[in-house]
Amino acid sequence: MSESAHSRIATLRAQLAPPQAREERAAAAHAAATTTAAASAAGTPPAGPSPAVDVRSLNLLLDHDNYATRDALKELMKSPLFVP
Repeated sequence: MSESAHSRIATLRAQLAPPQAREERAAAAHAAATTTAAASAAGTPPAGPSPAVDVRSLNLLLDHDNYATRDALKELMKSPLFVP
């Protein structure tokens, strides 16, 4: 991923945080983006755990619409029928 993609991901993570923790997570996202940019410039993968993300909010952002249908399909895909 390019440096701008990492910074956009860090920005999205900060925006998806609950209101009471936005300031703290914004600082953490900035630090993570800076660390990622420095690590990718050095050619090494970033170290440390990634910040916690509200998965439901991220799914709503990425799925766009038809949430119920998409949720049902995701559950269906977890069944043994679809395991290779």
